[in-house]
Amino acid sequence: MSQLAAEAPRDATLVIFHTAVLAYLPPEGRAAFAAIAPTIGQHWISNEAPGVMPWPVPPAAEGGQFVMAIDGAPCARTDPHGARLDWLPRQGR
Repeated sequence: MSQLAAEAPRDATLVIFHTAVLAYLPPEGRAAFAAIAPTIGQHWISNEAPGVMPWPVPPAAEGGQFVMAIDGAPCARTDPHGARLDWLPRQGR
């Protein structure tokens, strides 16, 4: 992944985005991805089922709702197929 990112134009904004894929990796693979993703892209957007990523699950993110995070911070509860997005209150602001 680092080699591919190095091929991007210098003025490009690199964004890593994934949805519903990391659950297919074993927990150590998820942890490895979570460690490297912030070092490659300028932003990282994930949309995964609760408990897949190593951050707290927001309230009401159950019953089929996913957790969207930007740069490792949960920010919304989402429908797995993009039909709905409910923003979470901003923390610490």
